[in-house]
Amino acid sequence: MKFSRVFKETKLLWPKEIFVGDGELRDGGGGYFPTLSKKWDEAEARAEKWSEWHQLMVWSIFGGYHRLACEALAKGAETVHFDQISKRYVEKKFRDNLFSNSAGYGRQMRRAYVNDL
Repeated sequence: MKFSRVFKETKLLWPKEIFVGDGELRDGGGGYFPTLSKKWDEAEARAEKWSEWHQLMVWSIFGGYHRLACEALAKGAETVHFDQISKRYVEKKFRDNLFSNSAGYGRQMRRAYVNDL
């Protein structure tokens, strides 16, 4: 499976814009964002009907959105947009999770992955 394909398909499971003004930054550079978490739950539920590729990409895109949300809130912004997400960051999260020994993705899935960025 090509990264660009699963990214493009999984993009359909997410809203183009998410409100993060209800979030709070935490020590260590993290944060909690209730609306973003709700949108993640919704995207996960939709991805269950698709494939493991899409489920993993939902998690990876959440990471990209979360990173944006932390940056946006620190600057005083209240929304983040899908098009602001770094594809390279998402690809790294995707690859790191796919090839993690603890994640449980099979050898066949790892061999089928193509990073076409």
